[in-house]
Amino acid sequence: MLRLNVWADPGHLGVGSSNRYSSVETNCASLSETDCACPAEVVPVGHPSFLVDPGQLWQIAPGLHHHTLSKEHVLVFSPAGRAGVIVLHQDAWQLLQAFGTPQPLSPPIGFPDAPAEVVSAALRLLVQLDLLCPTDAPPSPPQPRSRTLTVWLHVTNACNLRCTYCYIAKSNEHMEESTGRRAIRSVVQSALEQGFQRIKLKYAGGEPALRSRLIARLHSYAQTLTRHHGLELDAVVLSNGVALDEAFLAFLRAQNIRLMVSLDGMGSTHDAQRPTVGGQGSYARVIHTLEQARARGIRPHLSVTVTAQNVDTLPQVVDFALERELPMNLNFYRDYSGDASAVLLRSQEERLIQGMRGAFRAIEERLPRYRLLDGLLDRSNFVAPHDRACGMGESYLVIDHRGRVSACQMEMEQAVAHIDQGSEILLHVQRAAQPHNPPVTEREGCAECTWRFWCAGGCPLLTQRVTGRTDLRSPYCRVYKALFPELLRLEALRLLKWEKPLGMAAA
Repeated sequence: MLRLNVWADPGHLGVGSSNRYSSVETNCASLSETDCACPAEVVPVGHPSFLVDPGQLWQIAPGLHHHTLSKEHVLVFSPAGRAGVIVLHQDAWQLLQAFGTPQPLSPPIGFPDAPAEVVSAALRLLVQLDLLCPTDAPPSPPQPRSRTLTVWLHVTNACNLRCTYCYIAKSNEHMEESTGRRAIRSVVQSALEQGFQRIKLKYAGGEPALRSRLIARLHSYAQTLTRHHGLELDAVVLSNGVALDEAFLAFLRAQNIRLMVSLDGMGSTHDAQRPTVGGQGSYARVIHTLEQARARGIRPHLSVTVTAQNVDTLPQVVDFALERELPMNLNFYRDYSGDASAVLLRSQEERLIQGMRGAFRAIEERLPRYRLLDGLLDRSNFVAPHDRACGMGESYLVIDHRGRVSACQMEMEQAVAHIDQGSEILLHVQRAAQPHNPPVTEREGCAECTWRFWCAGGCPLLTQRVTGRTDLRSPYCRVYKALFPELLRLEALRLLKWEKPLGMAAA
C-alpha cells in the first residue's frame, strides 16, 4: 500500500486541531506567552491557487531541513516556510524527493501504480505546506505588520521578592489610577492612529499583584475604551506568584486574563534565585498559587529563567509542568548590566546545551498533547517566520509607573516619551528604537543561516551589551544552532503521537 500520510500542526493550516491545546491562535495571545515583547503573529498557510502554467517547473524548497525519525517517518522543515514542523511517511518523502530535479507539478515517474488523483492531492498538500515551490519563486517568509499593539504597563515598582537576576531598581512607588487611565487613553489613540486592531496589556512590575485592585479598575476602563473604538483587548498578568489572593484569581478567571508565573526550579533551586525581601524562600507560596489558580480553571503559564545555578535541574521543573499540562517558557538569563562578556557566555555554552538537552529528554519521555515548541528555547519562536525577535520599535511600548514611555522594560530609565503626548507615544518609540532592532537579514553572521527566521537574531539589547553592536548575531547563536534540530525532533514526535495525519493512503 502506498502511504502518503503527512502530519503537521493544524493551527498553521487554519483547520483547527485534533486536541484541545495544540492549535496555535492567530494572534499575539498564542499559547507561547512571554515576559517580553511579543514576537511574530501567525500567518495561516491557506490554500494556494493551482491555476498555474502547465509548463511551470517545481522544486523542493531550498535549504529544506530533514531528519529520519524511523523507518517509516521523516521530519521535514522549510526554513522560509509557514507550516512549521512536518512529518512525512516514507512514501510521501519519496514523492517530495522526486522534485530534487525540477519538473512540472504532475504525478512524477516512479509512482505508476498509484491513483493519479491521490498523488495529485498529495502534491497539492506539499505545495500548501511550502515544501514544493516554483523554481522562479522560492518561498520567502511573509513579514506582515502586527495587528496587535503590545504594552508593558508597569503598575508598581515595588516587589516582595529580591530575585538574583532582576534588572528593576525597586522602590515603593506605585502607578496612580489617573496615570493608568491616561496611559490607556494614549495607547488606544496610538493604536487607532496606526491601524492596530488589538491591544494587549501586560500588567507588570515589580509585582503587579500588589496592586490587584488597581489592575481591576484599569482593566475595566480599558475594556470600555477599546469596546467603544472597536478594538480587541487581550491581557496577561506577569507575576512572581507570591501575593495572588483568591479574589484576584477569581477576577482573572472572570475576565479571561491570562496569568504568567515565574518558577525557576523545584524547592531550594527556586528559592536560591527568587528569595523574599527577608531572604526566605518563595517556592511554597508559588506552588500554592499555581494550585489555587488551576482549581479555579486558570491555566498558568510558567516562566523559567535559566541560569548557571538551575540549568542542571531543568528536568524537574519540566516534569512539574507536564504533570499539570502547563505551558512554559525556558528563558536564558540575560545580563543587561554591562558586565556580560562574549568570553563568559562562551565558557557556559556547553553546560547550557547539556542542561537544555536534559529538559528535552524529560519532555520526550512524556510528550504532551499541547504544543510546547515556541517556548522551549529562549526567544526563539516557531509560530511563524519572522525577521525580528520582538516587537521593539514597531508594535511594542513600555509605560512605567510615572507615565514615562520607553522602548523596552530593560531600558525604562531611558524614556523617549510621556503618556501626555497622546497618540504620538508609539511614534516616538518607533523612531528611537527601530535603529536598535535591525531585521535578522541585516545582522552580520545571520543572513545565510538556516534558522535566521526562527531565532531572528535573538534579543538585540543583549547583543548590544555583550558586543557593543546590535547588527551581530546573538551571543547565544551556537546554543541555538546546536539545539534547533533537537527541538524540531521533539515537536515531530509529538505530532506523530497526538495529531491525525493530513494526508491519505492509497492501494
